[in-house]
Order: sequence, then structure tokens, then C-alpha cells
Amino acid sequence: MPIRRGLYASVPLGRDPDTYSVDPFLVAAKMADDAVLAYHSALEYHGKAYSVYSRTVYVSEARSQTTHFRSHEYTGVPVPHALLTADEATFGNAHYRRDGVDLRVTNLERAFVDVLDRPELSGSWETPLLPPKSASTWTNIGTL
Repeated sequence: MPIRRGLYASVPLGRDPDTYSVDPFLVAAKMADDAVLAYHSALEYHGKAYSVYSRTVYVSEARSQTTHFRSHEYTGVPVPHALLTADEATFGNAHYRRDGVDLRVTNLERAFVDVLDRPELSGSWETPLLPPKSASTWTNIGTL
């Protein structure tokens, strides 16, 4: 089933394409060759978000337009300028495999700093305020 030009989701044989649930993390992973789940989406992936959103945010050095698929929005944002100027664009990226797809996600420490840097990409107004209360339980403060 088409998601955008050049990107398709496969539906298992015998499943209804109109009702088959497509994993938004896997879609975001394929939005750009260097896509990395970040901000609130990284917190969701790691199970640390306070809520689930219908927007998945990924960072990429490639420019891309926001894509809508079904009721979900996929937003690509540039790699933070500080990381680019330090030649550390991949700093804090972790690699995972999900349903046979390679997936890059910012680690919890990077996600924590990203959320503070760009709260508008972090869900609600409270997201950047809530994690510090418990950040020491899910981040390695020494790496911050």
C-alpha cells in the first residue's frame, strides 16, 4: 500500500489493507536513508513517554516534507546544528531491529537533551518538565 512516492508498506497475504495496522516507527525509519527516531518519538520507542501521539518525528540530514499516512503524521527535522558543527551528527544514536527492519533511535540521554532543546517537538508542554523528575532512573546522568 502506498505511503508516499517511492515508499510502500507491505500487507501480509490474507490481511485487509484498509484495516491492517502499519507500525509508525518502521515507516519513519524508511522516510530517509539516515532517518533517526528522535524527540518525543524516541521517548515513545523507549517506553518513557507520558502519552502517545499521532506524529512521529525523525532527524535526517536530508530535507523532507511532512508526510501524512492514514491518521499519522511523519515529520523530518534537521540534525541539531550543534551536532553538525561538531561533526557528531550520529552522536547518541542507537541501532535496533524491529520486525526485520533496521531502526535508528536516539538513546535516552540524547532524547532527554533533545526534548529540552526543542520542546515543540516533544509532545505537550509538560514533556520537557516531567522527565527531569525521573530522568536519573532512565538515563545515565554521567553521559549528559
